[in-house]
Amino acid sequence: MGDEEKAILALRGFASAASMIIPSYHLWLAALHADDNSSISSSDYPRLILHTYMREAMLDQLLVQLRRLYDPDKNSLAGGTISSLLKKAMVHNWLVARAKEVSHSTLSFDANLTENHLTFIQEHCSLCLVNKAEALQNNAPRLQVQALLVRRAANKRSAHMTLDDYALTQSDLRDVCFHTLLIARAIQRVYGDDVYSGNYVHVDSGSYEAAAQVFGNGHSKGLLTSSLEENLDMLIERIRVKLELE
Repeated sequence: MGDEEKAILALRGFASAASMIIPSYHLWLAALHADDNSSISSSDYPRLILHTYMREAMLDQLLVQLRRLYDPDKNSLAGGTISSLLKKAMVHNWLVARAKEVSHSTLSFDANLTENHLTFIQEHCSLCLVNKAEALQNNAPRLQVQALLVRRAANKRSAHMTLDDYALTQSDLRDVCFHTLLIARAIQRVYGDDVYSGNYVHVDSGSYEAAAQVFGNGHSKGLLTSSLEENLDMLIERIRVKLELE
């Protein structure tokens, strides 16, 4: 398999797998914000089991999903492959040409906009690949630190049973999930149904409602995708300006 085919498969894998973090996120958050366990009577013990299981299981599921998406291995079909291959001029040019091919039936094509999106995808995947604290530079971007915290939590509590310390806040996890969807949506903007035929906004709202039905609470003040397009437009514009200044 050539680098070009491997790159498009990795982009497809990322765009598709990113959609699955959404229900995990909402089910975990709903379980976390469910009625205080101390208020559950002995007759409601099954509800206590459900709350506890879903809180812990969905957190582990979400952490492992994110770690898998940002696997730094260049032979994976994940962030490591995307980051390394999209830096290659030959692969980059091939991906732009492929975007033009798929645009005939589903999307309008703009070469500069496509290149800006591909640059964004490569750079943001690269940010989330750091797997050791020693690899962080001074004044490391917040997202890079948060992604490292997610990876450490996955390693220390989800993939292995250890006594090692880890720290992770709800905000850290939400930010990494949100940026993951930004990357996935950027991929979908370029290639449309060729990489993912679903709708992240619909998955988000459906997952929110499903979690609310299970736990009977409004567990979040906002959906993951509520400002997805606006934020992505802003970040793509920054890429455009940066490239013009280089």
